Amino acid sequence: MDSSNPKDDRFEVLDHTADVAIRAYGESLNDLFENAARGMFHLIAEVGDTPPTSEVEIFIEAIDLETLLVGWLRELLLRFELRNEFSLAFTIESLQTTSLRGRVGLVTFDPEQHELLRHVKAITYHGLKVEQTDSVWQAMIVFDT
Repeated sequence: MDSSNPKDDRFEVLDHTADVAIRAYGESLNDLFENAARGMFHLIAEVGDTPPTSEVEIFIEAIDLETLLVGWLRELLLRFELRNEFSLAFTIESLQTTSLRGRVGLVTFDPEQHELLRHVKAITYHGLKVEQTDSVWQAMIVFDT
């Protein structure tokens, strides 16, 4: 575990040989997907207490939960890469095994005001697993940096 980011109950940064990984947690699948997004953006930049300035609805379809999680994170990463929109607030409104509908609060990333921490190029399928253990959902996600 990265000692600069102590584990909390939403996600933790994990040491990984080639890239960077997180393990996200949630009491529900909705929480898990929201916390996975929080974890990814924690890796990308520090925006402090900047409030969201806009909101967008996201709809994703996939063949299973793992592919759905990757699709969700890819959509958010794509918005950051193409539109400079940093995702701050996440609300999953509907989540099935093969579809997700949610709302995301956004702020325009400004390098004059915000600190870029690392460039996340992609979300990988390496070691990807979504599972429920006891009463907690968790997922391990490796990011290509």
